[in-house]
Amino acid sequence: MDDSVLSDNLLDLMKKNKVTIGKLSEATGIAEITINKLRNRQNVNPTLSTLVQIANYFGITINELLGNYKKLMTVFNEDGTELAQKLPIDELNDNVEFAIKITHNNYSNFQKNTILLVNSQVKVKNGDYIIVKSNDTFIVCRAIIEPDGIFGESLSRKENIYKIELNSLSGVVIGGLWLRS
Repeated sequence: MDDSVLSDNLLDLMKKNKVTIGKLSEATGIAEITINKLRNRQNVNPTLSTLVQIANYFGITINELLGNYKKLMTVFNEDGTELAQKLPIDELNDNVEFAIKITHNNYSNFQKNTILLVNSQVKVKNGDYIIVKSNDTFIVCRAIIEPDGIFGESLSRKENIYKIELNSLSGVVIGGLWLRS
């Protein structure tokens, strides 16, 4: 096991969740000295029960805690809020930068709970599904490429077409996952 990955992940989780060593110790029953050693890369062989307690506390898997995934992608709701659970990125979707979870049935093309995988570096082509950010909300639309710019065709029942400002274009949908509700 690479103790630097565990240490880095633990430090990031504690910082992101504003958790002190004392609070984590109290919530998990793990001695503060053990948590401190994990944070400082001094404990190269933590017990399984220690890893389980820490992973459970932060709502992640042991694999995520140990960094056994190459990368974790951030998933956002359409309203722009970040979901607590990140999804692992494997070799099949390595170029995914983030994901959007469809939270309603307003899109005729995507069911509720579909996860759209997005890459901001892909060149937009006519007909691509694109993600546009407007007022901190993500909108899914179909790209229409015209000589005077990129337009977005709404996928909701409104069927609006509007010009896309390049600074609002978050990326191109390069794949999707469907989650059971």
